[in-house]
Amino acid sequence: MLLNNYASTVRLRWHSRLGRSMLVVATVAGLIAFASDAGLAQTADVAGVTRVSVAGEGVVPVGASAAVLNIAAARASVNGYVVAWPCGEERPVAASLNYRPGAAVSNATVVALGDAGDVCLWSSSPVDLVVDVNAAYPESSELVSFTPFRLLDTRNSGTSPTNGRFATVPPGSSLPSGAQCASLVRPSAENRPANASANATPGTGPNNRFPRVDGDFTGTTDEILQWVACKWGIDEDLVRAQIVGESYWNQSNQGDFSTDPTACSPYFGIGNYPPQSNGDRQHIGECPESFGLGQVRWLYHQEAFEDANAILSSSYNLDYTYAVWRDCYEGNLGWLNSVDGRGDYRAGDVEGCLGVWFAGRWYTPGAEQYIAAVRTNLAERVWERSGF
Repeated sequence: MLLNNYASTVRLRWHSRLGRSMLVVATVAGLIAFASDAGLAQTADVAGVTRVSVAGEGVVPVGASAAVLNIAAARASVNGYVVAWPCGEERPVAASLNYRPGAAVSNATVVALGDAGDVCLWSSSPVDLVVDVNAAYPESSELVSFTPFRLLDTRNSGTSPTNGRFATVPPGSSLPSGAQCASLVRPSAENRPANASANATPGTGPNNRFPRVDGDFTGTTDEILQWVACKWGIDEDLVRAQIVGESYWNQSNQGDFSTDPTACSPYFGIGNYPPQSNGDRQHIGECPESFGLGQVRWLYHQEAFEDANAILSSSYNLDYTYAVWRDCYEGNLGWLNSVDGRGDYRAGDVEGCLGVWFAGRWYTPGAEQYIAAVRTNLAERVWERSGF
């Protein structure tokens, strides 16, 4: 059964072959082992959590205290992770499964059952989940079960790239410094020579809104993309894909042209501007509102333009762009639930916060179209095409 639960960021598919399930009669140290293909009941709440009824389902004992689940993830469009925990308790940081596009992965985990014998699942991005129940511990067993917590993380608070690359780290994680990330960036050739001057120009100092933003890095365009992915804890390929759509990796790119003089930055007033990309038109009697790799918009982000940083420095432009994304990802923009949009804003939604950068709103039609375009860029890996 497929639960197309985009609001909860999980597309949940329960493994179901009713009529062919067989009880495996084996009791070892209080563990009642069975192979269950029965579909379990599930509901999704407005907080993006999928609640799964386990106790009393099929041959799971009504009073079971924990269940042994095998969780598989498939058809992911971006890197992500799944958290499983007893309903009624706070969602933990420790993940039960990590996944990435292009491969189905699975993991076995023991999960304590929460109130009403339920398990809660949450995914950081849309993905299909296949969950099998392998075993359960009855209420009288000696198993001591609890919400998972992390004992060791050798990634040094997320600074080291996973499998040689930078991946998204959960909300609440300790983020590395710009200097730490600079030491971890992998050498990458320049495919945008026109960015040379801006790529060699660091920012002039901390940003008033986000003190961590300083643009204190120089390198090739891809090295700068890696640096901000590390510094703000977002998947590096997602950064690459988003910036394809924003500027096609051109720091000189200008956008959101307007005839309203009050919308103009102090750096570029009303005038005549050339086409900015294939298919674009001449901009006569207009001014650009957005600038650079991330297309930072003057009207809404004036703090990024002190000393013209967002225009002159590639690293500062993207440093600011992903500070805004992280602010959203951490759950700090509660006002999004009081304006146009879906009304279920919460921390931990990678794609939703990409859409906020474009639309300033939570899952409006425009935001969803933008997210779909980023997904397409990611799936096609546009930046790896010949001639990009």
